Amino acid sequence: MPTLFESSPDCVLQDGVSREGGKAAHLRELQAAGFRVPEFVVSPSDVRGAVEKLGLPLAVRSSASVEDNEEASFAGQFESFLNLASADEVAEAMERCRASVRRPSVLQYCEKNGIDPETIRMDVIVQRMVVPELAGVVFTVNPMTGAEEVTIEACRGLADQLLSGHQ
Repeated sequence: MPTLFESSPDCVLQDGVSREGGKAAHLRELQAAGFRVPEFVVSPSDVRGAVEKLGLPLAVRSSASVEDNEEASFAGQFESFLNLASADEVAEAMERCRASVRRPSVLQYCEKNGIDPETIRMDVIVQRMVVPELAGVVFTVNPMTGAEEVTIEACRGLADQLLSGHQ
C-alpha cells in the first residue's frame, strides 16, 4: 500500500514537530513500523485535492489532541464517517467531526477526567476506505472491568456498529 503523509500546515509546529491528534500520530507510527495502513491526510486545507489524491470511497475520522493517549482514550466520543463518495460529503463530514468536540457526552467525559474542554484541538483524518473481511478494536485495559488485560472485540465487515455499541 503506498504511503501518503500530508498534513495541513496548521498541524506542524514551527520547529517541525507534529502536533496532530493522537489517532493520526498512531497511524504514522504503525506505518513507520511497516504495517499496511490505508493512505490518509490530516486536516487537508484543499479537500478536493485530497479526494483526488486518495480516491473514493473515503472515511473521515477524528484525531483530537486528547484522543488515544495514556490519560484518556475518548473512545467513541467523537464522530467518524464512512463510505464517503464525494468531496462535498468529505467536507461536510470534516465539519461535523470537528463540531463533535461540543457533544454533551464529550463535555461529560472531560468533566469526569478533569480535562478542560476548551483545550481540545480537533484535527481530522481523511483516509482511503478498505472493505474488510473482519474489523474490530483492541483494548489494553478491559473496558468492562478496568483490568489491565488485552481485550479484542471483532465482527464481520466494518466495525462501525461494534464501535457504536450496536453489535
